[in-house]
Amino acid sequence: MEDQTLGGDDGGHGGPDQEGFNQLYVKEAIFAKYEINEEMYRQWFQEPDILPRETPQELYHRLKDLYKKWVKPARKTVEEEVLILEQFLRTLSPENGQKAAQLVMFYLINLLFDICLFSLWVHSIFLRFCL
Repeated sequence: MEDQTLGGDDGGHGGPDQEGFNQLYVKEAIFAKYEINEEMYRQWFQEPDILPRETPQELYHRLKDLYKKWVKPARKTVEEEVLILEQFLRTLSPENGQKAAQLVMFYLINLLFDICLFSLWVHSIFLRFCL
């Protein structure tokens, strides 16, 4: 009887490398079919709709994800955070304003904390190598 599987001796499942390749191929095929590219992510970022029952936190994270897929930044920057927060505030409706302002303050405090940690890390490197 002939072997009817697609993958030969491995039962059609492929190894870890083959499985990763297949997932990448399927993802690229879907993106191509539906024309999902950087331009689409830019449009979705610049003109977002608030989804039904979407919280401000979920909206912020969705905007951040869209920005990263559109711009593909090499690293996190303050300018990136400011741009995302500006778009976030433009998107929210007035009735969510107070909650949004609290959320923005939370993220700004976290951003400042990240900057302080980075500054301390740079300072420790300087002390270690320069003294």
